[in-house]
Amino acid sequence: MKGIKSTPGSIIIIFIAILFAEIAVFNFPFWESLTYEKPGGYTQEVNNETDRTVIEITNPDFEIQNLHLFVADYPSNRPIPVKITFSDAGKYDLELPETEVIKSVPESLYIKLSPDGKISNLKIEVFNNIYQFDPGSIQLSFNETRPFELEVIRVITLSAIAMTIYFLLPSSKLYKIKLFDPDKKINKKCFPLVLLTVSMFIIIWISTVFTFSEDGSAGITKAYNSGSVEAIYSFQADAFLDGHAYLNIEAPDFLSKMEDPYNPSARAEISKQTGEYSRLDFAYYKGKYYCYYGVVPAVLFYMPFKLISGLPAKNSHFILMAGVLFLIEAIRLILALCKRINKNISIGVFIILSIAFVFGSISLCCAYNTSIYTVPNISALLFVTCGLVSWLGASEKSKDGKIPGLPLVLGSICMILAVGCRPTYGVFVLSALPVFEREIRNKTFFTRKSLANTLCVIVPFLIIGSILLYYNYIRFDNPLNFGSNYNLSDANLNGKSWGIRNLGVGIFEYLFQPIYMKADYPYFYSIYNLRSLSQDYMGYMFFSPTFGGYFHLAPISLFIVKAFKRKRSLKENKLYYMVIFSIIAAILLLIIDIEMAGIAIRYQLDFSLLIILAAIIVICDISADPEIENNKVLSKIFISALCVLTLITVISNMGIMISDSQFYPLKYLSPDTYYYIKYNLFVLR
Repeated sequence: MKGIKSTPGSIIIIFIAILFAEIAVFNFPFWESLTYEKPGGYTQEVNNETDRTVIEITNPDFEIQNLHLFVADYPSNRPIPVKITFSDAGKYDLELPETEVIKSVPESLYIKLSPDGKISNLKIEVFNNIYQFDPGSIQLSFNETRPFELEVIRVITLSAIAMTIYFLLPSSKLYKIKLFDPDKKINKKCFPLVLLTVSMFIIIWISTVFTFSEDGSAGITKAYNSGSVEAIYSFQADAFLDGHAYLNIEAPDFLSKMEDPYNPSARAEISKQTGEYSRLDFAYYKGKYYCYYGVVPAVLFYMPFKLISGLPAKNSHFILMAGVLFLIEAIRLILALCKRINKNISIGVFIILSIAFVFGSISLCCAYNTSIYTVPNISALLFVTCGLVSWLGASEKSKDGKIPGLPLVLGSICMILAVGCRPTYGVFVLSALPVFEREIRNKTFFTRKSLANTLCVIVPFLIIGSILLYYNYIRFDNPLNFGSNYNLSDANLNGKSWGIRNLGVGIFEYLFQPIYMKADYPYFYSIYNLRSLSQDYMGYMFFSPTFGGYFHLAPISLFIVKAFKRKRSLKENKLYYMVIFSIIAAILLLIIDIEMAGIAIRYQLDFSLLIILAAIIVICDISADPEIENNKVLSKIFISALCVLTLITVISNMGIMISDSQFYPLKYLSPDTYYYIKYNLFVLR
C-alpha cells in the first residue's frame, strides 16, 4: 500500500479478482459442461439389494463426462453414499473412491468422471443402509450442464479473507499507524479497528458454537433425563439447591460392595451380571455420586439458570458466553502487554498479535467441542486471562508504592476462580510474582507499609480458596482432593503410577508430532487411530483424537526461542521473568497432563496459553527493537515472518475443526455445512 489514495483502487481490484474467481474458477464446471456431448443410447439394468441399489450401464454410445444423481425419496440434509466402477481404455474395473450426493447441496449431485477414453461396464451403487428409499425415486442422467451458481456466502467469505490478508501485508499502511497516543490511550484512528478485530473473533466463535452444538434443547434434556455426564453440572446445581454436595442420582449398590469400584473391568463384569450400570465420568465416594469437574461454572451459571428457568442449561450456552468474554479479555491482555512493552507498536502488529494469541491458545477447540469436557477449560481460560489483565493493569498504574486496590482484588478473585474451574490452572496464581516483580523489589508488597496491597492479593485467595477446600472436605474428607482419582473412568486412576518412560512419547505427541494431512477432504486427520495405536511405549497411555504437536498447530509460538536472546530488553520491560515463568509452568503442566491424564487436544489447552503468552511477549519486545523499527528491510522480514506463521496457525486450527476425526464431527452434526464447504469452497467436483 503506497498511500491512502491507493486503498480504494486496491479494494476495487481485489473485488474484481474475487468476482472473476467466482465466475471463472468456482463456476468452471459450468463452463466445462457446456462442451459435453449430449447422451446417446445405452442399456440400463437396475438391481435392488438389501442395502443398496445397483445400476449397471452397458455399451453407452457416447463419452461419459459426468452424471447427475438425484434421489427424491431421501432426507434433504443427509448424504447418500455412492460407489462407481467402470472400465476404460487404461483400466479394467476401475473402482473409484466412495463419494456422496446430498440434496441440500445441489453441487454434490453432479459427479465428474475422468476416464481415459470411452467408458464401458459402468456400475453405480447407491447405498441405503441408513435411510431406506424407494429405488424408483432414483433419477440418473449423463453429461448434464451444471447450473451457474453465484454464491453470495462464498464471495463474502473470500472477500473478508482477501481484505484481511491485503491489509496485513508487510507493505500495509497499518504498520505505520501507532496504536497508542503519547498518553498511552488507544489512538482514535485505531479504535474502530480494535473493535472490528474483537468483533470478528466473536462472530467466528458464535457461528462455530451454533454450528457444532445440538439443535434446540433436546440434547441436554435427553442427557438430563438419562443421567448422562453431559448434564452433570445441572445435577450439581440440583444438589446445591437441595442443600448438599452429593448428586441426587442414586449409585448402584454393587459399587459399595466392590473391593475396588474404580476398576473398569470389574465394574463392567458386575454390570453384566446385575443389569445395573454405573455412571461414566462421575466421581464416586462412600456410596454417593459427585461431580469432580470444577465447581465454579455450576455456581455461576448452571445454578442461576436452573433457578430462573427450571430447566437444565446447555453446555453450549455456557461455552458461548464464556468464550465471548474470553475473547474480549484476550484483546485487553494484548493491549496491556503492548502498552507495557512497546508504546510505539503499530495497529497492524497488534492485529497480528491478537490473531496469533487467540488461535495460538487453541481456545477454538472449546467452540467446536461443546461438551461437558471443555466447559472447565473455557471458564478457566476466561478467568486466568481476566486475572492477568487486572494484575498487569494494577502494575501499570502503580506509583510511589501505591497500587489501585480494585484490580488487585479482581485479579486475585479471577485467579482463584480459575482453580475452581480446573485445578491445574492453579499454576497461574504464581504469575503474580513475575507480574509484580518490580513492585516486590521496591517493597510495595510484604512490608508493614504495603500491608494493604498484600491483603488485596491474599485475602480473596484465602476466602474463596477456603470455600473450595471446604467443598473438597465435605465431599472426599480431604480438602486438597478435587476428586479426579475418584472418577469412574475407563481406567483406574487410583492405580495409575508415574514414570519417565512415557514422557518421551507424550512430549513428542504434545509438542512436535507433525500434523497428519492427506489429499482427501477434509484433509486434516487425527494422528491417533481409535482402532489401532502404534507406538514404542509398552504400556497404557490414554489417547483421544489429537491432530499434531503444539508447535505445528501454532508455529507462531516458536518465537519463544528468542526469549533468552532478548533477556536484557525483556528485563527492562519487567517481563523477562514472566516469560521464564510461562515456559516453566507450561513444562510442568505438560508433564502433569502426560502422567495423570494422557494425550488429548483439550489437555493441550492447559499449557498452550502459557506458551503463546510467552511468545507474544517476545514478539512484542522484538517489535520495539530500534534496529527493527528503523530498518525497513528488517521490519518487512519481521512482519512477513509474523504473517506467515500466524496464517499457518489459523489454517491449522480452522482445518482440524472440520476434521472427521473429531469426537463430534461436523460431518454428522451439520451435514449441510460440512458438504457446503466441500463443494462450494473447495469446489472438488
